[in-house]
Amino acid sequence: MQELGHEVIVANVRELRAISHSDRKSDQADAEKLAAYARLDPNVLGPIAHRTVESNSRR
Repeated sequence: MQELGHEVIVANVRELRAISHSDRKSDQADAEKLAAYARLDPNVLGPIAHRTVESNSRR
């Protein structure tokens, strides 16, 4: 997605009580909440960076 010019945020959803402890669990509801957080303040999502394929092969 980044190669296509999109910003990619990988979040640990377990850290977001609004999603992990919600009584209204559904993929659509969760996606809407994630999108709202990403628009307002992406840092709230606790973004993480995945290792690259190259860094994994060096181990």
